[in-house]
Amino acid sequence: MITHHDFFGRQQEIANLSRILQLNTFQLIRITGRRRIGKTEFVRFVRNQLNLNSKIIFHTPIESDISTNLEKLYLDIEETGTELPHIPSKKSIILTYYPIFRQIEKYFSGLVIDEYPRLHRAGQLTYPKLPKDKNPIDEIIKDYKENKQTNPSFKIILMGSEVSLMEELDEGNRPLRGLFDSVIKLEPFKFYELQYFFPNKTFAELLDIFGYSDGIPLYLWKFKDSKFDNFWDWLSDSIIKDRSFWFSEINSIIEADFSIHGTRYGAILDAIAKGKTRSNEILAELNLEKTGDITPYLQKLLRTNVIVEEYPINELYRPPHTTKPRNLKNGIYRLSDNFIAFWFRFIKTTEALDPTRITKFIQEGYSDYLGKIFERVCREIIEKTTDYSYIGRWWGKIDHVMEECDILAFDPQKNEALLGICKWTNKSQNPNKLMKQAIRYEDHILYNRKARDMNYKYIIFSKNFEFEIDHFYGREVECYNADRLYALMKTLI
Repeated sequence: MITHHDFFGRQQEIANLSRILQLNTFQLIRITGRRRIGKTEFVRFVRNQLNLNSKIIFHTPIESDISTNLEKLYLDIEETGTELPHIPSKKSIILTYYPIFRQIEKYFSGLVIDEYPRLHRAGQLTYPKLPKDKNPIDEIIKDYKENKQTNPSFKIILMGSEVSLMEELDEGNRPLRGLFDSVIKLEPFKFYELQYFFPNKTFAELLDIFGYSDGIPLYLWKFKDSKFDNFWDWLSDSIIKDRSFWFSEINSIIEADFSIHGTRYGAILDAIAKGKTRSNEILAELNLEKTGDITPYLQKLLRTNVIVEEYPINELYRPPHTTKPRNLKNGIYRLSDNFIAFWFRFIKTTEALDPTRITKFIQEGYSDYLGKIFERVCREIIEKTTDYSYIGRWWGKIDHVMEECDILAFDPQKNEALLGICKWTNKSQNPNKLMKQAIRYEDHILYNRKARDMNYKYIIFSKNFEFEIDHFYGREVECYNADRLYALMKTLI
C-alpha cells in the first residue's frame, strides 16, 4: 500500500518543475537524489498542483528484459484508466518503443520513467553486445527527442536513485549527453527544516531525530507516523519490530542505489565512521599498504556522494587575480549523511545483541556522536543567517599538535572573519574557557598561505552555559544556547 504524506518544503524545486511542465516545448528532464529522498512524491505533488494527474503518467520499470518492461508499460498506462492498443513487436524489439511513445503522446502530456536505471539495464540485458556507452534505451530517447516526437509540448522525465548512473547519462560519449533541458536534484532537508515535520519538538529533540535520520523524508516519516511521541521510545520499539529495515537498509543505499558492490566499500565506510578520515588512516585500518588499493573505491564513493572530501575552508580561498589552482593535500573524508554514519556507528556491530541492549548501546554513545552533528547544524545556521563568502572548518597543527576550529567563516573582500566553537554536552560550558581556546587559532590560520590581519568576531554554541558573555578582552562574542538556537530556527522557515 502506498502511503501519501503531507508535502513539506522544496519551494524552489516545486517552482522549477511547475514552470517546466507548463512550457509549450518538448522537454527532457532528469531528476536525481538518493534513495528515500522523495523524488516520486515530489513529482506527484507538482502534477497534482497543476491538475495534471490524468495527463502525466508514471512508468516504473522492473529488473528484467525489454519485453517484460514493455508489458509493464502497458500495465502502468492501464492504471490511469486509459487502455492503449498493443503495438505489434518489431523485429528489433527495442524499436517498439517508438510507436508506443507516439500512442502515449496522443493521450497524455508527459511520461515519467521512475527508476530509469532499471530500464537502462534492461537495454544492456537485451543487447549485451552493444558498448556500455551506447545503451539502446538512451539511443531511443535521444532519437525520439531529436526526430520522432510529434507532440511539441510533450515531456519526458527520467528519475533514478542510482546517482552515479543518472549523472553518467549526461557525460562522455553517452547518447543523452547535452540533451537534458533541465536537471533537478533533490537534497536532504536542512536541520532547521525538520520543523516542517515536528513543529512542537525542542531543539534537543530535533537534534536527536536528525542524528539518526539526517534530512531524509522517509526516515523522518518513520518516526512521525508512529504512535510514539518520544524518539527513544520509538527507536526501542522499531529496533524490535522493524529489524529488516535496520539491518538491510544500508545495503539498499550502497548497493542498489549507487551500484556499488564489494566488501572493500563497506570496510572503507566503516573506517571513516570510526574516525579514520585520511587516506593513510584508512589504509592502516584495512591493513593495506598502497594508496592505489583504495583510491578507485574512494573515487566511486565520492562520485556517488556516499562520502565527501573536506578541506580546511581557508585553503579553498584564492585571490581573484590568481589563476593557478591550488594543489590541496590536507583533505579528509566524511560520510555524507547521518543515517549512514548512525548505521555504521551503532547498528552494524550490534545485530547479534538483544534489542534492548542495542538501544542502551546507542543511548550511551549518542551524546558523543551528536558532537559532530551539532557542529554541522551550527554551520548550516551560519550559512543561513550570514553573508560570509566562505563557511566551513579549520584544522592544522599548533605546536606540533593537530587542532580544529569548529567554524571558520570569512569574507576576504571585507577582511572580516568569524570563529566558532560548538559544544553539545549535558555539562554547562564556561564561555571564557572556550574563548581562550578559540583565540589560539587567530595567529595560525593562513589565507592563500599568508597571514592576514582579519577583523575577527566570535560565536559559541552550547547546549547550556554557566553564564553568557558578549565581549572577551575586547573581542566581540555571541553565545547561543539550545533555547536561543531554537528561537533563531523558528525565523528560518
